[in-house]
Amino acid sequence: MKLEILKNALLKIKTRFLDLLFPIECLGCGGENDWLCQECLAKIKYKKIEQCVVCKETTVFGQTHTSCREKTALDGMIVAAEWEDKILQEAIHKYKYNFVQGLAEPLSKILIQKIKRLEQLALWQGQKIVLMPVPLHKKRYHWRGFNQAALLAARVAKYFGWETQDLVLKRERYTKPQAKLKKEERERNMVGAFGASAITSEHASETVVILVDDVVTTGATMNECANILKANGVKTVWGLALARG
Repeated sequence: MKLEILKNALLKIKTRFLDLLFPIECLGCGGENDWLCQECLAKIKYKKIEQCVVCKETTVFGQTHTSCREKTALDGMIVAAEWEDKILQEAIHKYKYNFVQGLAEPLSKILIQKIKRLEQLALWQGQKIVLMPVPLHKKRYHWRGFNQAALLAARVAKYFGWETQDLVLKRERYTKPQAKLKKEERERNMVGAFGASAITSEHASETVVILVDDVVTTGATMNECANILKANGVKTVWGLALARG
């Protein structure tokens, strides 16, 4: 109990210190009190063309092409916005590396709007939907103080009335940051990186699991998570990310 109180106290001190270093002002227009004001949030460049996670060719709703199924365990990928959007890039960077948890709110709104624009709910109609954030290794979690994917997943799930399961997937080993690796190295880097506890959904085979992360590049991380989930009885696994770097 004392350890938990100490952790909470240190987190509050860290948050206040970061607030002093990075005063809250809109990353788009510089206005006060919002990291992304409503006007600048409305200017985010959403992806207009949905792409297959493997071949990057156009596909309906972001579903994986039948011909690409052998190369990934992901049934589809929803990417909300264009990586070239400079405001979004800065927001993601501050969220992950400057530890600005307050950005979880506007960034989750981008994911929500993307799902609504795609009419994705029609594709999953009648199915149980569970959101699972891509897990962090405990070493990186302690460094950052929070799992950025988990904060996004919680807000998206609350909006749509979906379920979240944060503790199913586990990061079994510490890995090098994917952003610094080439495509082939990223795939090798993720092999054996994840494990899973028992799926808590009563009917895993009838559940659509949506993996949530901030950025996806080659899809190696989500693919490894999807492999683990499908080995544990989940039939359908999608990915959801703010952008594809």
